[in-house]
Amino acid sequence: MSQGSTIHAVGYVFTPSSVASLTFVPRESINDRLVDALRTKGKQLVVYGHSGCGKTTLLENKLSQLFSLHIKTSCMKGMTFEQILADPLRQLKAMYVAERAGKVGTKVGLGASAKDIALPVGFSFESSYEDATKAVPIAPNAVTPHVVAEMLGINGACWVLEDFHKIESSEKQKLAQCMKMFMDLSARYPDLKMIFIGAVHTAHKVVEYDPELRNRVAEVPVPLMTEAELKEIIHLGEEALNIRIDRRITDRIVSVSNGLAAVTHQIALNFCHARDIECTQKEKAFLDTSKWIPALERYLESSSDTLRTVFEKSVKDMKKRKYDHGRLILRALTRFPQSGANRGDILQKIRESEPAYPASGLTSHLKALQSEERCSILTCDENTGEFSFSEPVHRAFCYMLFESEDKAKVRVTATSQSVADFLKRIVPELAEQIAKLEQARNGLESKPQKRTSDGTDENSET
Repeated sequence: MSQGSTIHAVGYVFTPSSVASLTFVPRESINDRLVDALRTKGKQLVVYGHSGCGKTTLLENKLSQLFSLHIKTSCMKGMTFEQILADPLRQLKAMYVAERAGKVGTKVGLGASAKDIALPVGFSFESSYEDATKAVPIAPNAVTPHVVAEMLGINGACWVLEDFHKIESSEKQKLAQCMKMFMDLSARYPDLKMIFIGAVHTAHKVVEYDPELRNRVAEVPVPLMTEAELKEIIHLGEEALNIRIDRRITDRIVSVSNGLAAVTHQIALNFCHARDIECTQKEKAFLDTSKWIPALERYLESSSDTLRTVFEKSVKDMKKRKYDHGRLILRALTRFPQSGANRGDILQKIRESEPAYPASGLTSHLKALQSEERCSILTCDENTGEFSFSEPVHRAFCYMLFESEDKAKVRVTATSQSVADFLKRIVPELAEQIAKLEQARNGLESKPQKRTSDGTDENSET
């Protein structure tokens, strides 16, 4: 580490649950489209993509470059339209004048008089004003879309609504109507915008609530990150921490991340913790492949309450006779890209480990894994006929789970093999020792015994 370099805590470098700053990777494929929409007066935005693909990080970094202020509201299940409207005013600490009053005072002073002059040589005049205006927070029943738009416009702020997909349809429709108010006031306030961040398929749902929005809302899809982009996250983290991670580990992290920046950040953070890297190193540190499996297992453990539940529910009671159908199908699909594979390719992949697997049962089990009862862990593209994981994060979890299980089997097999090799080596040696002892005993028994003068045997022990 060069003299004067900044020391960074590892939790500020790899940030799975917050916006990335030190490891922000610009995404040229969507930057231009996003920036054009942000700069277009009156244009409202819907930014959507899979959970963990980097939507918020990308948008936050662009907003900080283009706007002096943006207000973010995190939508939650059960929130009402009124609660959502009130949030930006609370953050702005918006007030209104309930009573305006003041008191004016005047003070005149005369200067000293000369003896031979009857009038003063000078005078002074002072005025004062005491402001007694009373400002109070805007009452909840006075909060309207127009008031919110005016307050945001006066402050030169845009409004970001994160996780828009979580709120009820009736509330979404009201917010879609609110967009029209923002469009109308954009002539007075050029930076006034509503920006929705949501899951896949969010964009067309917003427009469905009000067809008039179709040409006035920019839909910006954020795709999964490429392998090169995920590797760049790790590279930027290496530079910030003054470390170098073994290329094989970098490749494994990228592989299991399945295009999700959040997963890359989490596993890289776990790996650094496992190798006792808590901040920027004074000397360049090389991290080899040791502690990789514990880092992977730590991610699986931390995801147990969410992803593991979906996985276990999806494969429950699918083991029939010889085959565990659910696990075999999901394991096979992890060997294909996120876009998935057709039935024939899946069958071929399963038969690499289970040559006699029947084709007849595959269709019914693929259909079952798409049902709500199985958490809809799989989906099927009607146009291509390809089956894939409904969410990339589920594929990433399954990939890591199966890899961890395979590693455990290898360790058990290696241990069993070591024991077998030990027994093969030691048993002949023991047999040889036993044979020698038998020979020695037989020799003693067959040897003639001599009597001593006191009547005892010469060969007997004293």
